[in-house]
Amino acid sequence: MQAAISPTTLPNVSWDAIVQSIAEEKCILCIGPGLYADQGQTLETQLASFLREQSERLRIRVYDDGWFHYLSGGNAILPNLELKNFYRQSFPRAKHLMEKIAGIGFHFIISALPDYLLRDTFEELKFPHRFDAYRKKKPFDPDVFRPTAQLPLLYNLMGELNQRDSMVLTYDDFYDYLESIFQGNCMAPLLKEEIAQADNFIFLGLPFDRWYMHLLLRILEQHRNKDLLKYALTEIVDERVQTQCTEQFNITFVPFKFEQFLDELTRQCAAVSGTLREVPSSPSKASLNQFRNAIAADELEQTFEDFLVFLSERKAELSDLLNDCLTMSGSLENLNKQKRLNMIDFQEFGKERARIRYGLLELINQTEKRL
Repeated sequence: MQAAISPTTLPNVSWDAIVQSIAEEKCILCIGPGLYADQGQTLETQLASFLREQSERLRIRVYDDGWFHYLSGGNAILPNLELKNFYRQSFPRAKHLMEKIAGIGFHFIISALPDYLLRDTFEELKFPHRFDAYRKKKPFDPDVFRPTAQLPLLYNLMGELNQRDSMVLTYDDFYDYLESIFQGNCMAPLLKEEIAQADNFIFLGLPFDRWYMHLLLRILEQHRNKDLLKYALTEIVDERVQTQCTEQFNITFVPFKFEQFLDELTRQCAAVSGTLREVPSSPSKASLNQFRNAIAADELEQTFEDFLVFLSERKAELSDLLNDCLTMSGSLENLNKQKRLNMIDFQEFGKERARIRYGLLELINQTEKRL
């Protein structure tokens, strides 16, 4: 059992600043494969060993970082199936860490992993959320809205398992990825703004010793935002790499294990309202979170219909919000009509739909505060 720690044992961490930035939705958490380390074996080592056992059948050449190269006669289907099998394995420590992460009120979590463990953890804990991922050589989703603590965004920076063409598995994939990044096709400007406007970054388990990691840090504008608060843990990072990242990106490394850091951060957040998530308990809050989940699934029309019923049942106390919702629902109907009649182009339609979606979320948040 790990000993408890106190703020005084972490002199380089400004806990008040971290918690405040979480409360103000200005703190972005970035997670990586280090969370899956098992008995001294990195996730990359585990993956490389898993694939090498089948490399002849799969017709791939596997590298130590878990990436591979297709050999003559190979195909992309079988290796992808085996990757899914690999990530379906049990990762007890990673699961435990994801539960701790999910309980803290981060509004935006960026993952350098292709799997769904964090997303599945949010679903199991019944925490509202939205999931998105990089998609190779495809334009970003125009129907996007700003992530919030009530509806956080979980974003897979390097693709997702169920979208084979999105995954960064080979060096060719990575060069395609860089091309998409530099052309500005892979992430919505709104999300780039969230990154640029953040005050604090926390890095857990990122492979700072990999050459491509420094490119990813630059994609996240960490070479420009040197005056921000940035923390990473030393659990999987040697001193030489720590020095390089401190000099280039002004990252402060904290000498504690992931569990210890997250436990202390949870303890610190407990003193500030709204910085820890709560499992929905009352029927009213449970319903509101279901509405948020439906919005995240882009079920906007049905959400308006159900939410109007919800407000109508509480008309005496929420009559003003009911009127606002009716007005907003009418705006959505009018927008859909313009689309059917080809009176609005695709990009403008996406922007207007995102605006209505965000307005509905704000309406739900106001309702929650008054119940």
